[in-house]
Amino acid sequence: MKDPETGFLYSGGGYVLAQKIVTEVCKLNFCNLMNNLVCSPLHMTHSTYSQPLPKNKLNDIAFGYNQHNLQLPGGYNIMPELSAAGLWTTPSNLARFGIEIMKALKNESAFLEKKTAELMTTKAYENLPYGVGFAVNQSKKGLTFGHGGSNFGYHSNMVFCPGDGSGIVVMQNSDIGIRIRDEVINAFKEIYGW
Repeated sequence: MKDPETGFLYSGGGYVLAQKIVTEVCKLNFCNLMNNLVCSPLHMTHSTYSQPLPKNKLNDIAFGYNQHNLQLPGGYNIMPELSAAGLWTTPSNLARFGIEIMKALKNESAFLEKKTAELMTTKAYENLPYGVGFAVNQSKKGLTFGHGGSNFGYHSNMVFCPGDGSGIVVMQNSDIGIRIRDEVINAFKEIYGW
């Protein structure tokens, strides 16, 4: 155990506790809350926190594959930790989210206030690379922010650079070749001069 404010360890359980508080205060289940507050306003029409997925949505998803290249039983795992692991989305929908954060940082968003976006993209502690919900770093073009995701059979990452308005979202539906995700992002950063 490290002293407070000296290290970072992701806590899915911490997100679940935050989810519980928010749903109790708002008196809505998490899926409806996120749809009403984020997905619908940002036109993220291919995003949901529904777990399990409704049967009519199963044709819309890529089933996950394990490290042996075998499809997960039932095609995917049900993730009850909705805030930490329950988002179903597409790269273009996640890009909408990142673009909106960049717009808010320029005070051009009707969705999010600039001061909130600044809080989300500012390191919580100088020696740690995380703000409120995002990994926060510096590139040759300034601030970058993003977040990765890893569930059995699925891996993703998104990174955005408000300095030049660029960003990338990479998703894969296999535990094999997880490094490919990072290689694609690193190649993108090199091409864009981050």
